Amino acid sequence: MRLMTSRLIGVIALATLGSASADTFQGILDDQGRPVPVIFDLRPDATLGASAGHIRFGGPWACGFDVELAQVTAQQRSYFLKGAGAGRCTVLTSGYLHSQPSDDGLAIGLSDRGNRSPALYRVLVRATGS
Repeated sequence: MRLMTSRLIGVIALATLGSASADTFQGILDDQGRPVPVIFDLRPDATLGASAGHIRFGGPWACGFDVELAQVTAQQRSYFLKGAGAGRCTVLTSGYLHSQPSDDGLAIGLSDRGNRSPALYRVLVRATGS
């Protein structure tokens, strides 16, 4: 009975972990005049070093990354871009995403692994309300 109870508690813990609420933001990135849809799913309860969601780019890029919370300051949150990006995302592999609240949503800057400033790409994303 004790083993069954332990397993049940483990299953419940995993189910709760998998159902963590995420805020979804959407926007359009301008890639030299070509609009690229962006969806950023963000777990507001993420802790440093933990998975915090993912960012996906629609066509013509058609790629994306998982994000891991790297740093929090009063002005912004910084995330590591995890995984290997394909196509237009290749330059962002092992790069960074920096987000700042704005009047209209989140202002996002995307940087390469050198984390150079200014960001390679900037996009404003707005909450979808879902």
